Amino acid sequence: MGAVFLLVLFSASGFAQTEILVNPNFEQGPPGVRPVGWLFGFGPNKLSYSALTVTDSCNSGKQCAMTKSNEPIPGGSKSFLYQYVDAKPYRNMQFRFRAAVRAKVSGSPDGAALLVRIHRVSGESCFFNNMSDRRITSDGWAFYEITGDVCADAANLEIGMQLWGAGNAWLDDASLVFARSGAALLPKMKPALPNK
Repeated sequence: MGAVFLLVLFSASGFAQTEILVNPNFEQGPPGVRPVGWLFGFGPNKLSYSALTVTDSCNSGKQCAMTKSNEPIPGGSKSFLYQYVDAKPYRNMQFRFRAAVRAKVSGSPDGAALLVRIHRVSGESCFFNNMSDRRITSDGWAFYEITGDVCADAANLEIGMQLWGAGNAWLDDASLVFARSGAALLPKMKPALPNK
């Protein structure tokens, strides 16, 4: 069973814990189909990429997610496995999106990356980070994270993993944590041990 990932809301008496992400460790749903609770976007050709729940060489538990390119891949292509989180309860708070990722690509500029975009009520973005300066090209499992602040007029958070160019990318053990601005983003997550 994968680790449990929690939303943390701090109060004067401590903190409350509630799961926030849908299927964060990809244990729900059968293998061979798109992960339950996750959306999948791609372009420019709808046949360029696939997203599947898989059971081979996951970071923890029995299942994880994989996105893969399908030949041929037009230049500049990318895919995005993601979900939306309602931001209204977490306005003016800080967040940490964290997940285990590995990629099998020929090298930069191809690679995987976590992504967080926060949409304002107006439709504009008040936060965007897609790890453009640290694309993931390693075939070994490792945890990566994006942290930031939720703006006062935020509508939702768009979070997930991108695959740029040709290759495969895997995602497992995702978590999203919120805390009051200036507070520690607790609990500190321990890396899940890879399956032997």
